[in-house]
Amino acid sequence: MRNWAVLVGGAGAALAATLWAVGLTTLQPLTEPYGPWSERLAGDTTYWARDLRFAAILAVLLGLLLAARGARPMVLAAAPLAAAWVIADVLLDRADVEGRAMTLLLAAAGVLAALGLLTAVLRRPSLAGRPPSAGTPADVSPVPSESPSAGAAADRSASRGRRALILTAAIAAAVAPLAATTESPTDAESGLVAAAVGTAALLAVLAIGSALAAAPAADRRRRTTAGLLAALAAGGIVLSRALPPGDRLGPTVLLGVLLLAGVAALADRTRRDAETGSPEPVRWRRVGLAALAALVGYPLLLYGFGAVLSILPVAAALTRAAGNTAVGSAEVDLLRTAVGLLIGLVFGALLTWLTAPAAAGRAGSGPASNGPAPGAPPAGGRAGAGRTG
Repeated sequence: MRNWAVLVGGAGAALAATLWAVGLTTLQPLTEPYGPWSERLAGDTTYWARDLRFAAILAVLLGLLLAARGARPMVLAAAPLAAAWVIADVLLDRADVEGRAMTLLLAAAGVLAALGLLTAVLRRPSLAGRPPSAGTPADVSPVPSESPSAGAAADRSASRGRRALILTAAIAAAVAPLAATTESPTDAESGLVAAAVGTAALLAVLAIGSALAAAPAADRRRRTTAGLLAALAAGGIVLSRALPPGDRLGPTVLLGVLLLAGVAALADRTRRDAETGSPEPVRWRRVGLAALAALVGYPLLLYGFGAVLSILPVAAALTRAAGNTAVGSAEVDLLRTAVGLLIGLVFGALLTWLTAPAAAGRAGSGPASNGPAPGAPPAGGRAGAGRTG
């Protein structure tokens, strides 16, 4: 199916918008029965519903980027859409919206906004009428270029789309474990488990789908890897919820390592992939390096960015703007989704480098000086082709 990314990304964005609406109108009211009494002051896990809502907003954006296959217009629209959605969330939270009617209304509005933007992007003249093949960013023409300049432009466009998809996958992979292990004051609030598992599972699917879309081809090996990764991620999410809150750091890190290494395995692009599109074995050393980096870096960045954001009054400002009770002075008002977003940006840059095609030469963009890869067609005298001397 050539347009699977549009279906998966669009459906993911629509589901995320629905989760956001449910979180705002059904779950958020459960976190607000706090008064001026000391025993009922807000704590660091009080606003768990807000964390899951912001994760859902992020999932909307990631789903749209997957559906557009990293197309530049969608990348440019992502930040304004995120800002507008967060502002709307704070204002609606302040208005204390709740009830089934408001749930349906906000869900419909969110779905229409997301899919309307996606439709507008996909109908752009540069994208319309050219459904991409599997593993090709949406803004890359599948037909040969008619001139060297057109070919260079297509190469740049392909590179931008691939980087956007890998960054999308890394962010989803980094935030999913934090959504799965969301805690509340009693860890038994109505809807907590379903919302945490649903949001984390959606982010895991978007991570896997984005990595597969960034691959040079969705061949059988990559599809099998994606299925296995999805099964393991589902098991990790369930395990993280089955453990007591104080014992979830290990599953959180392991789930992050699994997803980030899986992104590297799916999106890895060898030199033959880059030159001929032929499937190549995974460069397991690079995948192992990604796993090692995640095993060491994920918990370090988790604590590091957590410490930074606990000092910056970002979450406290959102709490105040929404008219909610401030977190007690002995607690920290922290937005875990923001922590995951920053971790994802770091690993997105790392995975973009790790999964890049092998160096094609010391200078220029031609193949390596030792000639074409095994099985590749002769260069045919093309400029920049390697010479065997």
